[in-house]
Amino acid sequence: MIQGTDASINEPDIWKEDTTANYNINGDIEFNKVNFIYPSRKDVPILRNLSLIARAGQTTALVGPSGCGKSTCISLFLRFYEPSSGQIMIDGRPITDYNVKQLRQKIGVVSQEPILFGMSVYENIRFGKVNATRAEIEQAAREANAHNFIMQLPNKYETLVGERGIHLSGGEKQCIALARALVKQPTILLLDETTSALDNVREKIVQEALDRACKGRTTIIIAHRLTTIRNAHQIYVLDNGNVVEQGTHETLMIKEGGKYQAMVKCQQMKRIYDDTDDMMSIQKATEEEEKSITERSRLFSDVTTVDVNKQSPKPFKQRFVLLRLLSMNSPEWITILVGCVACLLSGAAQPLFAFLFAKTVDILLEIFGAIFNGVWVCSLAGFSIQALRIVGMKSWRIAASISAAEEFFDLFDRKPAIDNTSGEEQELVDFRGDIKFDQVKFIYPTRPTSIILNKFQFNIKPGK
Repeated sequence: MIQGTDASINEPDIWKEDTTANYNINGDIEFNKVNFIYPSRKDVPILRNLSLIARAGQTTALVGPSGCGKSTCISLFLRFYEPSSGQIMIDGRPITDYNVKQLRQKIGVVSQEPILFGMSVYENIRFGKVNATRAEIEQAAREANAHNFIMQLPNKYETLVGERGIHLSGGEKQCIALARALVKQPTILLLDETTSALDNVREKIVQEALDRACKGRTTIIIAHRLTTIRNAHQIYVLDNGNVVEQGTHETLMIKEGGKYQAMVKCQQMKRIYDDTDDMMSIQKATEEEEKSITERSRLFSDVTTVDVNKQSPKPFKQRFVLLRLLSMNSPEWITILVGCVACLLSGAAQPLFAFLFAKTVDILLEIFGAIFNGVWVCSLAGFSIQALRIVGMKSWRIAASISAAEEFFDLFDRKPAIDNTSGEEQELVDFRGDIKFDQVKFIYPTRPTSIILNKFQFNIKPGK
């Protein structure tokens, strides 16, 4: 039993090795009169006498407004925090009886914004189970509806996804995150608003994978889009940290004046293209997803590894990289030329001095008058060359410093297209909040092949 009277006591010995381990978890979860207050906000109760049950092998949904405590339940179950009072039970046993590391190996988590690393698809999935085999990873990808689009990538499972998965769409990132959660075959699956950030097309693809993954597992879903939880076995509506309604979708919808019914109707009113979305099949959504993969293949080919033995000859322009670099530095060609001449003088000083020294030795064999004149000339030349050498050594360093300084100040003196410090723009006077996007087109400079906004038209009236 997890009990306490002070929410600031959040550092129990949860890693101790003498707790009961190696339980075969069935998946029955119970929150019994749980209260919780975040240590940083002790005057704001988050959970108030919360009680709910998630049966093994069934899907349980938590819905409610922001701040009602949905995500806090997930954090408490993962033991990121300890409740102020109450009990959290798994299969009738207190959660503190389980070793935390082994317990988390039985839990798969997929959040709203999945975290992907700048590595290959294979490595990102393998983070779910370090010792996973190739077959296990591919099977998890199939269960997550990710295998098909992965096989269409340039290097398949070895394709680099970019930092934070920048080369993938939101739906593709969610499918890979789901595969990472499924690769360890978890008994319990936690889905925290998994599809809330996706558009309608990709939501259908990801939702199909989620429905398949939830079968036979204890699943807790935190949902923003209520259309994704219609098939849940039990729905809990939370408000102010407590359960205000519970039941299936059908039983809650027939409850006139209920909070769940009001939330569903509100979302239905906001779905402007609801009829079009309902007619779109999963097959059509998949085709659009595959089309987007093909369009991004050129972008992947620039960052993925290439077999040296099979590499085709580079175009003529790509072979002369030095010339391209010199053209980029053309504004500083005078400074660079001075630096090159200084380097030439510095490098030639030693060979010239050796040559003159040898001539001096030869002159010693000549007559006395010639010796005197030759030694004088060679000595003067030798000292002059040494002086030029010193000047050359200093000059190229000075030239390099000046060139670097010019680049530095050029960067800091560059004026951005949008200057938020300028006072020349029109000041907001009597601002009413009437906002209009008129035929807006936008493309990120780093992804010129992906059109973000295309003839975007949107109006926001004041007070709405």
